[in-house]
This record gives sequence, structure tokens and C-alpha cells, in this order.
Amino acid sequence: MSLGTITLGEIFILILLPLPLLYFFFRLITNSSKRPPLPPGPYPWPIVGNLFQIRNNAHIRLSEMAQLYGPLMSLRLGQRTVIVGSTSAAAQELLKTHDQVLSGRNVSPFLHHKEPTVMNKNLVFSIEADEGYRHLRNLYTSKLFSTRALESRAKMREEKVMEMMKYIGSKNGESLDIWDLMFVNVVNILGNTLLSMDLLDFEGNGIGACLKGSIRKIVAVALTPQLADLYPILGRWDFEKCYKKVMYIIEEELGGIWMDSLQRKQNGSNLSSDLQDFTDILIQKGFTNQQINYVMEELFTAGTDSMTLTLGSFFVELFENQEVMRKARDEVTKKIDGNVVHESDLVHLPYLEACLKETLRLHPPAPLLLPHRATEACEIMGYTIPKDSQIWLNVWAIARDPTIWDDPLEFKPERFIGSNFNYKGKDFEFLPFGSGRRMCPGESMATKTLLLTLASLILNFDWFLPNTNAYQRSLQFFKVPHSLIKPKLTKWIMNLAMITLGEILILILLPLPLLYFFFRLITNSPKRPPLPPGPFPWPIVGSLFQIKTNAHIRISEMARLHGPLMSLRLGHRTVIVGSSPAAARELLKTHDHVLSGRNVSPLLHHNKQTVYNMNLNFSSDDNYRPLRNIYTSKLFSTRALESRVKTREDKVMEMVKYIGSKNGEEDVNIRDLMFVTAVNILGNTLLSMDLVDFEGNGIGPGVKDSVRRIATLALTPQLADLYPILSRWDFGNWCKQIVYIIEEELGSIWKDSLQRKRNGSNVSSDLQDFSDILIEKGFTNQQINAILEELLTAGTDTMTLITEWFVTELLKNQEVMRKARNEVMEKIDGNVVKETDLVHLPILEACLKETLRLHPPAPLLLPHRAIEACEIMGYTIPKDSQIWVNVWAIGRDPEIWDDPLDFKPERFIGSKLNYKGKDFEFLPFGSGRRMCPGEAMASKTILLSVASLILNFDWFLPNMNAPKEPLQVTFKVRE
Repeated sequence: MSLGTITLGEIFILILLPLPLLYFFFRLITNSSKRPPLPPGPYPWPIVGNLFQIRNNAHIRLSEMAQLYGPLMSLRLGQRTVIVGSTSAAAQELLKTHDQVLSGRNVSPFLHHKEPTVMNKNLVFSIEADEGYRHLRNLYTSKLFSTRALESRAKMREEKVMEMMKYIGSKNGESLDIWDLMFVNVVNILGNTLLSMDLLDFEGNGIGACLKGSIRKIVAVALTPQLADLYPILGRWDFEKCYKKVMYIIEEELGGIWMDSLQRKQNGSNLSSDLQDFTDILIQKGFTNQQINYVMEELFTAGTDSMTLTLGSFFVELFENQEVMRKARDEVTKKIDGNVVHESDLVHLPYLEACLKETLRLHPPAPLLLPHRATEACEIMGYTIPKDSQIWLNVWAIARDPTIWDDPLEFKPERFIGSNFNYKGKDFEFLPFGSGRRMCPGESMATKTLLLTLASLILNFDWFLPNTNAYQRSLQFFKVPHSLIKPKLTKWIMNLAMITLGEILILILLPLPLLYFFFRLITNSPKRPPLPPGPFPWPIVGSLFQIKTNAHIRISEMARLHGPLMSLRLGHRTVIVGSSPAAARELLKTHDHVLSGRNVSPLLHHNKQTVYNMNLNFSSDDNYRPLRNIYTSKLFSTRALESRVKTREDKVMEMVKYIGSKNGEEDVNIRDLMFVTAVNILGNTLLSMDLVDFEGNGIGPGVKDSVRRIATLALTPQLADLYPILSRWDFGNWCKQIVYIIEEELGSIWKDSLQRKRNGSNVSSDLQDFSDILIEKGFTNQQINAILEELLTAGTDTMTLITEWFVTELLKNQEVMRKARNEVMEKIDGNVVKETDLVHLPILEACLKETLRLHPPAPLLLPHRAIEACEIMGYTIPKDSQIWVNVWAIGRDPEIWDDPLDFKPERFIGSKLNYKGKDFEFLPFGSGRRMCPGEAMASKTILLSVASLILNFDWFLPNMNAPKEPLQVTFKVRE
């Protein structure tokens, strides 16, 4: 009996316990001294490795680490091994001596599982430096970046730079963003080189107006490590849909810019070779439009990013070093005649070129270059470089090494005067563009464009900082030693040293699970009832993947196997699910006093300055009763509802008039119509004002979007909900988003109204709205915001969802529609339905009940929480377990309902079943202490709305189609 309470996941762990021990002993035995160790490095944490040690300014943090661990260092990032070189000697080994085996590209594992994608369609995403890579690189170097190719486009680059000069001259004295100017300049140089056309002007207009945003987005995605990059086992799942975003940006946003141009080229006459641009060459070589899109994306992204960054850094340095600025200006004005700089003039500007080299030394555009990958294991500097490890080279640290450079933090262009250092990747002390097979092929074009632009700016303008502001910047320096004394280890200790700290911790903690299992077996006496039956949970995740979509349907299927009371494990949480009227009665009535806690997200417990305890949904047990009493007595009582009858009738008639104004000319979205009606009924009940009209205008035009977003957030489980130990960390800024929507977006809608109420004269009790009552009770604006959000979200969501299903079922069941129409036409005089008429419409009310039976607005209700452990139906309900009631399954139980899947309102005619929570076969609004307090208002509003629509209009589906979501209906005014 006690053993039976242990889950399959725990048994699975128990069986596998010996395997890690065998693994460690195997490593100690097989790691012979003949195999060199990995390079030294910091001990990694379990699972995450060294991620948190380098998450900000990685090149600076790695430079610090290299002081301790040496010029060649190893890290563990997740499951990945990373080798980092931080000296010129290490750079030579990595990029020259062993370039052949270290020139693979570290492409995200996700791409391996998504063929065909960007794999091998440009240089960055080419996984191997193989024949395909070499073919594309040869095209780049011979047709795009060769001396001949660059010379053929020299005049064009000069013209584009002069266009920038003329634009700046036209602004004469206005402050300008140098990054934006250079971006447009580079985009148009590349646009003419690749496509023979400008893409953008300096005002942001042109065929490529979206280009800047698209490039920024793709750079942001490319620089953001994905889970699959750290844990390749997850390579099949793109959790953040990052690569879908990349595909969309490349193929739709960027590809859309030049699609017409490519089409014309493919359909047009042959062009002479002198006028060919790069896309002409690619088309001739048989590249598809998809391949061309990826090539274009790479060239635009890399070109604009590197050149704009470098130009910005150059400006910063010249502003901070005015003597250097003076020397550069003197050289340019002395060597250049007129106001136009030609590329042929650049060889006469050695000091300006030295300034550019010094900028690139201090501020390389890619401080760690792009990561390489070891295609095979090899040995470097006495250490093993494992196959598939990432290779990083810290060119930022090398360029600030005091053993190579005098005064390495100083901006001294003179150090390059007369020096043979260049950008070609042969000098391993200076590698701004990398070296070897993966070196940036466009460095010549980049340096020519940068020098031409800088010389033209110096020649034509005096530069000033707005308001004489200075750039504030912290230049950091870390000495990187060339060697590290290796500790003298015995062979045994050397082998042990190769085991990471995380693995040692696992080895130490191995006995604890055994103790845990034996403790459970000893302490679980047979007198204690077991948990309800349920599916065996997987380790860590439990049954999450079994109910990830349409949970109410999946749980209903499980209940057929495991019974009406079932237990699930979701992460670290125990969930108890009732799926029958008997189970619902036990959970919501018999044991309601101990099962009526609310399962508030643990994140809110650690952010109590937020909405915690400020409304019913986010309330613990202490504040719930006083607030519910206010709801039931002042808002949803019979007297309170009767006092607002005219408001509800008026708002429904406004909807009828709006639909009548369309008279069949436009299809109407039922969800949107009912949302506006519900939100204005609530707006007048709570604040005495309309919030939005049927065209989306009004004081709260964003209320729909805000309500939908907060409903989505509330229904999205957070990691802390599944693993409470994580409750101190709001990884997705869930709390911040909820608070922002409540206090800033929604709160701003009624902020002025609340202020007037607080500052105004007393209002008679007959005209009081709910916010007047809350103010009188001493509620703060923050508390009122949370309450109004709850009422608007729950009220609009419930009423719009039920009305949409109600209309859908009537349209699908024309005989029922006919009966409902006949009843309404017979019982209502005129074209206005009053709430007092609703008691005379039993068929219509039966239709609403049948809709709620088949389509309850909350199929599992809102989760309750067990305040104390208790026993139900012979099973233990643990303290703090979540309580779900599957009212969707109960409403379709064939043991209760005849033909449960059919829409048969007749079953409710003459039946005493109602919405009040007393009939456990029918609980659309719940039952007990946590029952929805607004069911009376919701049912009245829905019946009033549907009766008015039936009375005034004939309904049709557009083009006689089947109902679709969202439901579109054609309403024609009835003669």
C-alpha cells in the first residue's frame, strides 16, 4: 500500500540511480594520462555551466578570467564546451595552424532539424567550410570584393558619400544622428552594388523603408542564444519561434524589398558585363530567389552593422582626442583639392588610416569574432579541443594586451604610422576582421567606404557635440598573461580534475534520493489513504505534456480510465480533478470550507506590492470574504441589478440600432459587438460612463486589447506555478506586464473619473455607481484598478464567449431557432425587449442553459486550493494541492444527459436545473464560496441581447458557410 504511492517517475529514478556511479568510475578508469586535458577554466555550475559568469559584456568578463586561467581557456555553457583564445599566440594556433579543423561554423542545432532553411545558403549559416561554402566565398571574393570589382564601383561609392555630404550640408547646424546617416549611406552603396538601386533616402523613405527595422530585428535574434544552442538535445523545438521570425524577416520583409527587381532581372534582356550587379551574377549562376534572399540578408546585415558601429566609435574617439582630430583635419585639407574626396586620394592620408586602425584596435565590431566550430578533435598548446566545441577568439583582449601595445588604453594612431600592421588577417596581434577561412571577405570594401566617408566629413564640415556634451565611457583594461603554471597533479587527480563541479555535486548527492525513498516507505503507514489514481507522471515535468492542449478534453479522456476523482502531477504541483457530479459535490460543497482557497501564483506572494489580495481572483483567504460581501450586496444583489435595468436595456438597444444601420450590408463580428455592449454596461455600472463605441472610439479605445492581453497572461502558467522554488524569479516579467496593464493602460482610462469623484460633491445613493461605493469604503486607486480590471475581464470574457456560442448553436440548429423566434415574436410587443419580458421566454432561457451545458465559459472553473489536507471518496487530498472541476465533462456525461453531444434545449423545459450552483450536474458558473458572483447579471444581459437580436433581425451566415471563429453574421432588419 505504501509502495503504491510512489509514482512511476520516482521508480524510474530509483532504477537509474546506479548509472551515474558507473559513469563516474568509468571516466576515472578510462581517462588515461595519455589524453591531454581540456584547457583550464572556471568550474561550471550544474546544468547552466558558466552562463551567469559571462552574461553581460562577455568579452570583458572573459578577459578577466584569462588572467587566472591563461591564454587558452575552456568554459561550459549549458551542455556546450567553449574554447576561448585571448592572446596572439592562441589566435595563431586557432586561426592559422589548426584552421582546417577549426573552421566549421557553429550553426544552431535547430537548423539541422528544419531542412530546407538557411542552412548552407550563405557564409554565416554554412556549417562546414566545404565545397558549397568555398563556391559561395569564391563568388564573394572574385565578383564582389575583388580589386577589379571594387574599382568598378568606386565612382558609385563616391557619389553616395557625396549625397550624404549634400544632405548634411542642407541641415547646416542641425544635430544629426551619425549612425542613421551612415546606415543609409551603407545601405545605398550595398543596394547599388548588389541590385543597382537605392533603397532608402536620408529621410527614411524609399523602397527599403522597413530595412533598418528588419536588420535590427534579425541582428537581435541572431545574437540571442537559444535553448537549443546550449542544450542540443532541444534542437527539434523552437520554443521562442526565433527561427520562424528569422525566416519571416528574410523571406517576407527583406525579400519583399527586392522581389520585383529580381523578377525583372529574371525576365529581362541580358545586360553587358560592365553593368552587371551581384544579383545578376547570382541569377546567372542558377541561384534561386530564396538563396538570393539569404545572401542579400547576410551582406546587408554584416555590412551595415560593422560599418555603422565603427564609424560611431571613430567619432567618439576624435571628439575625445581633439589633438588627433586637428592632425587628421590638417592632413585631409592639405592633401585634398576641392570638396570632393576620391578613393584614389586615400593612399595619401596615412594618418587618417592610422586613426581608423586605432579605432578598430580599441573597438573591433565583433569583439569575440563569430564563433567557429571544431570539425574534429585536435590538440593545441598541450590541451585537447573536443570535436564540436565552439571556438571564440577575444580580439578585444588581444588588442589591449600591454605586452603587445604600449599604453593600450590610449588612443594613439601614431603607433600605426610606419607599421606593417593591416587588416588582412596576417597579424595576429590585430584581427578586427578575423583571419583564415572564415575571415570577413568584405574588409576592403568596408575600410574604403569608412575612410572615404570620414575624409569627406572632415573636409567639408566642422564637428560639434550638441550643447558641448561629452561622451561618457568607461574604458576597461585587463592584463592577459601568456602562460600559466600548471599544478603538479598525480595521474589519478589529473583524471579526476576533468570531472566538472556539477558532476562532483551529483556524485555527492547520489545517496539522498535513496534515503528519500526509504523514508517514504517507512513513514507511509497503511492507515493513510493514497492519492486519487491518475497517470504516472514523468520525472520533473509530470503530466504536463499529456494535457498541454485542450486540457478539459484530455482530462475527460483520462477520467474514463482513472475514475471521477483523479490526481495529476504538473511540475512540482499536485492537481486533483473531479469529473462527475458526485466528485463536484464533495469538492465544492461537502469540503468547500477547506478547498475554497485560491491558487494564486507564487510570483504574487513575492511581489505583494502588485495586485496580490486586491481582487477576488488574486485574493488569499484573508481578504476574500469582505470583498465578496461588497460584490454580492452592492453590485450583484437583486436590488443593485434592478437599479441598473434601464442601463442594460439602453445599451442593448444601442447595439440593435448599430446593427440596424448596417442592414445586411456588412457582416458583423458577434464577439466584437457583444464586447462593446458588455463593456459599456459594466462601464456605466462601475463608473457611470461608456468606455468605447461600436467603431472602437471613446475614452477607452485600447480597453479591448488590454482586457484580452491580461486574460491571456492570467491563463498562461508560469514556471513558478509549476515549481514554487522559482517563485522569486519572474523570468518572463509576468507580474510587471500584469501590473502595467492594470495600473497604466486600464487605470489611465478611469483615472480622471476617480479623481473627480474624490474631489467632487456627494452624490445621492440612487445615482451611486460601484466606484463611488469603493471610494466611500476607503479603497485606494490601486485597489480600485485591480477590482475594475477583474470585473471588466471576467464580465466581458464570459458574456462575449457565451453569446457567440449561443448564436452559433442557433444558426446550426434552425428548428430550435424557429421555436425561439416564434416565442419571442409572440411574447414581445414592439421592437424593444425589457428585462421583465425575459420570464416569459422559457424556450430562449432553455437555449441559454443548453449552450452553457455544452460550452461552459471556464471548462475547468478557476482552480481552488486545499487549505488543509482532507479525505474525499477514500483518497487523500494533500494540503496546497490545486482543485479542478471538469464541468465540461460533467455537462457531456451520457449517464446524466440523453444524447449529450446534441443541442436539445427541450431537456431544460420544465426542469428545475439552474445556474445557482445547487445542481452539481450543471455548474457553468461554479458553486460554493468561490462561485462566480455575477451569474445573474451575465444571464440577464445575454438573454436580453439575444432576444433583442431575434426580435429585430433575420440572421444569416455569410455566403451560407458553416460557422467559423470568430463568428461573422449577416443581420437584416425584419420587415
